[in-house]
Amino acid sequence: MNQPSRSARQPSNALLVISAVCAVAVAGLLLVTVLVSATGGGTANSKAAAPQPQSSVAPIPAPAAPIPAATESSLAPPAPTLAPAESRLDPATVAAALPSVLRKSYGIADVEDASCPDSMPARVGAVYDCTLTIGGENKTVSVRVTTRQGTYEVGRPS
Repeated sequence: MNQPSRSARQPSNALLVISAVCAVAVAGLLLVTVLVSATGGGTANSKAAAPQPQSSVAPIPAPAAPIPAATESSLAPPAPTLAPAESRLDPATVAAALPSVLRKSYGIADVEDASCPDSMPARVGAVYDCTLTIGGENKTVSVRVTTRQGTYEVGRPS
């Protein structure tokens, strides 16, 4: 029996590729035609657009009397923002660093029981007072924030 050759049984790869490309091109042209029709032609010479419906909302009349100036007590609380969270100094980390900083910067040893405020936002220029004991005496040191990333300076104990 004579069997058809392999090429007669299956289309060639080139023919399949050409068919696929043509199908995609036709689909693209149909899509463009639909979009152009839906948008009214998209040219300056196209038909006039349908009139838009009129709003049924009446304009707000101007107040009869002047509005009094807002006072601090009459202002609404600030709305939440999407601003990034404020950096904060970790009070425990700052307190733990104080003995080393005081020893290296001021030659002061015998620093004990250092503690800092619970809330220490890293606002440039903010100053926080930390308490500690030096040689058995209660002292205070000022911690001044120098960068938004939380770098700080430690003042001399008082």
